Amino acid sequence: MRSFLVVSAVAILVASAKFSTNLGDAPIDTPCMSWVPAQADDALVSASPYVTTANTWVIGSEDCSTCDVWGSVLPCFAVDYGLNLFGHRDFNAEWINEDWCRVALPSSDGSGTYFSRSMMLAKRGVRYDTMTWQTVSLGDAVPANVVRYQDRVLARTNSAPSGCCAGSGFGGWAEVDGNLTLLSVHISVYSNQHELSSFEVAICESYTPPTAAPTPAPIVPPPPTPAPTPVPVPTLPPTPVPPPPATPTPTPPPNAPWNVITRKQCVIGCDYNCTTYMYINGACSNQLNGASTSYSCASSHVAIDKYNGANCAGTAATTTSQPTGTCYQLPNLQDVTNKCMTVNAPNNTGFTVEKIQCTEGCDYECTTTTAPAGTCEVEHPQYSTGGPTVYNCFDTFIARTVYFASDCSSVGSATLSVTTVHPRNVCEPLNQNSAYLTYKCADASSGSGSTTSSSGSD
Repeated sequence: MRSFLVVSAVAILVASAKFSTNLGDAPIDTPCMSWVPAQADDALVSASPYVTTANTWVIGSEDCSTCDVWGSVLPCFAVDYGLNLFGHRDFNAEWINEDWCRVALPSSDGSGTYFSRSMMLAKRGVRYDTMTWQTVSLGDAVPANVVRYQDRVLARTNSAPSGCCAGSGFGGWAEVDGNLTLLSVHISVYSNQHELSSFEVAICESYTPPTAAPTPAPIVPPPPTPAPTPVPVPTLPPTPVPPPPATPTPTPPPNAPWNVITRKQCVIGCDYNCTTYMYINGACSNQLNGASTSYSCASSHVAIDKYNGANCAGTAATTTSQPTGTCYQLPNLQDVTNKCMTVNAPNNTGFTVEKIQCTEGCDYECTTTTAPAGTCEVEHPQYSTGGPTVYNCFDTFIARTVYFASDCSSVGSATLSVTTVHPRNVCEPLNQNSAYLTYKCADASSGSGSTTSSSGSD
């Protein structure tokens, strides 16, 4: 098992090129397996000719908490400097076809992990079907037909270290006292030895060992060696994501005395901004931080509106807080700006009303036509007269009409009884229902007020 930092054949060659390639001895061949020499830079094509201790994760994070690449773990026998210890070599056809033999050193040599360039690999024998793994503990008797080299037997883990997603089935060695007792076990996961109370040893049931106990061979410690140089694995560049098409800016008709109102409809869970821009010329409107107000779905905003009398003098203030983590809801627009109508002000007639109504989850806009000069726009009751009319695609929306004095300076006492319901989650074509959106100012001399609606067409 290794991290993505150590998977390159280049690292194997660089880190181990200066080491000795003394092949030393080899474990005894059995009907289950035969041992063949190999080097770390020998590229394996497949794991199938070899004995495997596990098919498991072989590449993961440096802290062993996440696993990324599945492969095979092969037992090996490290022979650099006559070390003669069992370990394991990882294999994955795409990522790891070259690898060291990773062996855990005994405590007398620092209990570290040694990466052996020269090794023996166990090829499957004619009776590989008789190879088994037997669970044992320290202090147990040594099985008679265990796979061994003198006082060392081939072992593997039967569990992963705490917090690791891999490590079970990794090969190493156990020290034995002749044929009597299992004394210690040494298996590495990454560069750390895995402490085990129980483990498994390799058994070849078709093999009958000689009766004489082998003579223990001294363990030759290797000279101090530098750790392998990590080589980063190239990371594929992310797939380019084309930018979204630019939203066209509405263009007012020639000589229109207003600034365009633009409002983007966000969906819940959005990651873009909803922005309002300049309001109608001649209107008294106060926005957060001046010329434009942006509402992000990622943070909390408090909008303060200040609306004025007919002569734009005097203020009254209210506040509204937009909830954290949600996209600012368009029906609260009256808490952002209010229009102050000035008597006979030329800029109070003829302005664009933008209507946004779209399908659920949409990110596009619909805009109404321009109100004819000399008319007052009629909006939902919660909005101030003259401000933008905005429709939210998440609710059924009822538009009610109110009409005004002839100079468009104040709201009349009469309320037209006509209402219209805008369909839920449907983007209305331009000018649809415009008869309920645009009204002529009442004749000042009539007192009672009258209306003329403009219906328009697509």
